[in-house]
Amino acid sequence: MKNNSYELWLYDVWGNEEEGFDLNDRYCANRDFVVPTMPKTYNKGKPGQFTDFVPSNKEILAALVEAGELNPGALEAEITIDGDEEHIYLTEEDGYPICELHKIESED
Repeated sequence: MKNNSYELWLYDVWGNEEEGFDLNDRYCANRDFVVPTMPKTYNKGKPGQFTDFVPSNKEILAALVEAGELNPGALEAEITIDGDEEHIYLTEEDGYPICELHKIESED
């Protein structure tokens, strides 16, 4: 297991589902938000085998629930997680923006 560190940015959102949502402002709620990540190995037993520690959607949601930033009933099917391993964006299925994560460089 590896602890990936991110800056957690939360939003001040205006609007509604019918007319759309506007991001009024954002703020950094945590400069060292940790997402515990299990290793994932690809191409097992082949010359191109490698292991990475990119967090899964489930690992991201679990970390946000544990930190109290998401309702424990939040389902993976109801939240869109987009981006790459450096910048992760979460949005509710109705388009409401939830938060973003920006990876912090680690020394391991």
